Amino acid sequence: MIPQQENLEFLFIGTFNPVWDAANGKNADYFYGRASSLFWCILPHAFNENCLIDQGPEQWEAFCTNHNIGLTDIISSVLNGNENDEEHNDLLCRGFQDKNLDKKIDRQYVFNLDFTTHQIIRLISQNRRTLKAVFFTRSTPGEIPRIWSQWQLILLHCQNLGIYANGLPTPSTRGGTIRDKIALWRQEVGNSL
Repeated sequence: MIPQQENLEFLFIGTFNPVWDAANGKNADYFYGRASSLFWCILPHAFNENCLIDQGPEQWEAFCTNHNIGLTDIISSVLNGNENDEEHNDLLCRGFQDKNLDKKIDRQYVFNLDFTTHQIIRLISQNRRTLKAVFFTRSTPGEIPRIWSQWQLILLHCQNLGIYANGLPTPSTRGGTIRDKIALWRQEVGNSL
């Protein structure tokens, strides 16, 4: 989880960020730090602050610290991912689409995923006194059954602890306008207070 902090109030869970050097040069230098992601514009607006998309990791981390926000991914690694395999590189680094993580060929998953579900559940339990909300940066299960099933386990744990949890519209440039996404994220943060 980044940044490391006590008194966690909000936890935002992404899916996965390959650490490979993408041939297209669209590497992320921080959680959702890829230039094609709207995360660092949407998140600050959800907390009634200005967009930070033109800033960098130092400012993003300061924002998270000031708002007691933690960031993590639901997948820690693709166990059989091979950055020298052209197909793997295309699936993981071209467009960075979550559905490619759950892609099947001949009814077999292409990738073996290592989930962080148990670590996230432990983190939630450790912060249950201060945690106001847990959000997943996906709001629909479409084309990601394994990932979605892990989110459902986290969601159930939050419900059992009485912690607000919900999916959010993707911060990617796909799936709606930035204004709509900001409004929905702001509404969800407000629902948790």
